[in-house]
Amino acid sequence: MYIVVMIMGALGTVAVTSMLTARTLHSRDAVDQSRILAESKQVLIGWAITSGSTASPGINRPGDLPAPDVADTAESTPNYDGDAESGCLDGTKPTGMPLISASVNVRCLGRLPWRLLKASIPAPSEQDAEGRMPWYAVSANLTRIDACLSVLNSELITRSYPGSHVCASMTSLPYPWLTVRDTNGNVLSNRVAFVVIVPGGVVGNQQRRAAPNLGGASDFLDSVTVASGCSPPCTPGTYSNADLDNDFIAGDASNTFNDRLLYVTIDDLMAAVENHVASTIAGALRSFSTTYSDSAPQPRYPWLAAFNPAGGSTPDASVGTARGMVPTHVPDSSFTTGFTWTLGGSPPVDHGGTVNPSEIRNYTVPAGQGSCLWSPTGMHRVECTASVNNPKPGVTRRSITLRYTGSTTTPTVSNDPTSSNLVISPAVSSALTTRAVNRTTLTSVTLEIIDYDDSNITTSWNPFNGGSWVFGPEIVGFGHESAGGGYSIRTSGITFYPVLPAWYVANEWHRFTYAAIASGYQPGAGNNCAGGCLSVLVNTKTQTSSAQAVVLGAGPMLSTQNRSPHNTTLSNYFDSSNNWAFGSNTFDRQTPRSSTFNDQVAIVAQ
Repeated sequence: MYIVVMIMGALGTVAVTSMLTARTLHSRDAVDQSRILAESKQVLIGWAITSGSTASPGINRPGDLPAPDVADTAESTPNYDGDAESGCLDGTKPTGMPLISASVNVRCLGRLPWRLLKASIPAPSEQDAEGRMPWYAVSANLTRIDACLSVLNSELITRSYPGSHVCASMTSLPYPWLTVRDTNGNVLSNRVAFVVIVPGGVVGNQQRRAAPNLGGASDFLDSVTVASGCSPPCTPGTYSNADLDNDFIAGDASNTFNDRLLYVTIDDLMAAVENHVASTIAGALRSFSTTYSDSAPQPRYPWLAAFNPAGGSTPDASVGTARGMVPTHVPDSSFTTGFTWTLGGSPPVDHGGTVNPSEIRNYTVPAGQGSCLWSPTGMHRVECTASVNNPKPGVTRRSITLRYTGSTTTPTVSNDPTSSNLVISPAVSSALTTRAVNRTTLTSVTLEIIDYDDSNITTSWNPFNGGSWVFGPEIVGFGHESAGGGYSIRTSGITFYPVLPAWYVANEWHRFTYAAIASGYQPGAGNNCAGGCLSVLVNTKTQTSSAQAVVLGAGPMLSTQNRSPHNTTLSNYFDSSNNWAFGSNTFDRQTPRSSTFNDQVAIVAQ
């Protein structure tokens, strides 16, 4: 009897120990899955707000996401390599193959492109028998595999999918958002930007084969059947995470379902993007104010442009405007400006007719009648053109081309007017911020002036490009610098604005951003809070009362707002005290955002 009792006790101990071990392993698996899901979510959002998609066509756009990694059977050796594909799966094919890059049948489902995202996931085996490698699905609206959605900004999430694929529409989406349901078939959200799924171990008839016969989505992802007559709330039907219908399930594990799913809606994703946009503009203002400060040094902020969502994406500043849009220059893009040039030494100049030598050596193009191009590393290359109206009697139009190479090294910022490199003239109360470029030794320069009398159409001599007789408006004067060593040139009065990335302009973010410069830090002010600073509240509590500037980012349009046709009423874009054009020096932010308040507020302070 004693021996029997001992044996039964031992068996009981083994059973309890086995049960505890199984529970411990299950708990450990759950923790690992939660960690993988959370890390995958963060790297995807990080990619969206900093990189966007690098797939052709087009430039990067904050909010874009990579296409998934799939084992394309068209390859000589199918593989999961951790990199994004150039297309997505064809929803009409049983296996999803081949990859396609457009049309209503696009389905973006596959493994997480962990290598591209630089995710901290140990390199898994392609077979992945235990189901450790995350799977990933994304709305084709965000993959940039085609050119259907040309602009990506806050307005996007107010559009709807019409139920059929329309690529060229600017009022609807070309592809649907994803849908996520619970295990009773109830819709949790039908506005999902992406999902990440950790599949778990094998269930049912799944096979996780090794290359070259790698398993597809159905060998990793599970399905749920909700029977007719289920207890409400429920929606009867069979739902699968692998069936390429943009419809996914998130729920509790069972003997036939062990997928763990995490999803992010387009509303939550765009909130992160909008915060990134506002922070980028605030950073550009901060960089501008410190890089091009005066000799004190004191921060110098630019005057702003009037808020006009219907206007251009690179508006010009207006003296005295301290609340509105941030004026900007895009690297390697032409912008409107006036400019002045001065030739030093005694360079040989040619002239004739209405153009005299003094105008070739010293001339000012009025503001708004010229344009220049510059690069982000400084004014190494000067390319300015102008069309000046009625510069003198008998001349209806003066055409000017000025082109030369500035310093061949990164210029040193200086306020010294005799500097041989880049000179920044800080803004004062009555002027815009401008800059100047000096070149102390001219080896080559293009400086051409042609005067026209547009009232007289005739044949006249054009001395440039080898010379020729041309028919058109009469050429009544010309001038040019013939170039040579030992001479200098200084180009000044070029309007200078903060530098914003090309995606800001291309995606029309100017329509959803607004800035305010504190009175104490406006051009010509004392550069201190004694002259007046701005306050920012977060959930009604003061975050700062010493902001030198703030940048507001408008969230999606609220039910009380109307932004058509891009009107300039601030209350249709910004909420609470944020929509006061004048008077209020306090700006609000709420977290989390709500259905009545969704502004982003970025603080600019040194």
